[in-house]
Amino acid sequence: MILTLYAFSEWKYMTHGGRHVVFYYTGERTYFKSSVLRFRYQDEFSNTDEHIEAVQLESELYDHVVDKYFGSSYKVDYFIVELSHEFICYCTSEFHKINHLARTKLSRHAWMCDNLKAADYISYEIKPKWLGCGSNVFNHNKSKCPYCSHRKRASDNSDYCPSYLFSGDALYIEKALKNYFKDLDIQPNVVNSLIQIFLHDKAIHTLKRIFLKNCKLAHRICKSQHSRLTCNEFFEQYRAHISLKSTNDLFDFITTFSIKDCSLFIFPNHDISEGKIKIIDIDLKNIENLEKYLMCTIKCCCDPLHQYVC
Repeated sequence: MILTLYAFSEWKYMTHGGRHVVFYYTGERTYFKSSVLRFRYQDEFSNTDEHIEAVQLESELYDHVVDKYFGSSYKVDYFIVELSHEFICYCTSEFHKINHLARTKLSRHAWMCDNLKAADYISYEIKPKWLGCGSNVFNHNKSKCPYCSHRKRASDNSDYCPSYLFSGDALYIEKALKNYFKDLDIQPNVVNSLIQIFLHDKAIHTLKRIFLKNCKLAHRICKSQHSRLTCNEFFEQYRAHISLKSTNDLFDFITTFSIKDCSLFIFPNHDISEGKIKIIDIDLKNIENLEKYLMCTIKCCCDPLHQYVC
């Protein structure tokens, strides 16, 4: 879909990460209200065709992974749009104003999807990698979780710890949520809805199993002779792997490792105990860094099914 946007100034910079920049819509046009544009950095690729291929692969991976591990109800509705050169120049310029060190070009192809942080939502964002990148995260005798370790280095005195949310204990979950929302006027029924989500939602339990599976796969791969693939070769084989729905330790490890870097947006329901979760940011990790991912996983290998808090 080719999208022509004239009122460039109605789109504002929102955030950026290692691979993407996000702009959100601030104007009054109904079609774009509560929408965001999610760009990849074009500098990762030598030409436009390679970039389009990467965007398509990212979309295929997102659909496949969320459907396979979580279910279609957890997906964010999106479509790929092609934007004008003038609009891309505007967004790139706005991004550089915010991030003075950035000299990255943005692609002409982007995801357009709902703004999960829109004002009419109460959303709670959590990234699973906060719980699984440090040393022996789920063993409180060894270290704190990565989030708390980073908070300590930043001299942040907050008592919030995301690992409480995966403890399976309603009292710990409630403590974490109250610390997170302590400066906001959040109604008790919203907190209760979030507690029920963290206790019972399928996505939360699936993520715990993914942590455990990723650790087991890392040990198994290290004991075997895995092949050395280039990124392009891996992408080609990954597509074949998806279409064949076969089992392969290498593909499963990269997939589960990538899922750990996703974002969960959790929306409590005011009227009933259940809410909903949307999953975003599932980007396939670079196969050339496989050794690093394996060592990182083995170093912090843990059983997230255990009840752990910092």
